[in-house]
Amino acid sequence: MPGVESLLVRDMKIRIGDIIGGCFISVWLLAVLLYGVNALLGLIVGELYLPSKKGDGGTLHGALARIVSLIILVICTFILSAMWKAVRKRRRRRQKPDPTWEFRGDEDTDNDKGDVP
Repeated sequence: MPGVESLLVRDMKIRIGDIIGGCFISVWLLAVLLYGVNALLGLIVGELYLPSKKGDGGTLHGALARIVSLIILVICTFILSAMWKAVRKRRRRRQKPDPTWEFRGDEDTDNDKGDVP
């Protein structure tokens, strides 16, 4: 039964990889949202707080804060839209159409009777 054991090990490696990948993506998403929300508030209010690793972040005021906020929002929008496109592409790839079913243009799709397919 070495074949069964190798399949179990392979499945376990795939699950561990999925968990680690999910955690990595979650941390990136959290960071993008953190900076995105701070940039949105900075754009509205005119005071931008940029957090750092050590806990003491920098603060920008006035027009400079609004310019930097706009740049950060553009970058965050680009990152989030790229992630969204990747998720949608992956979902589309998983859903394969049934090759036995074909749609012909002459079929009636609005069947009100319910008895004829």
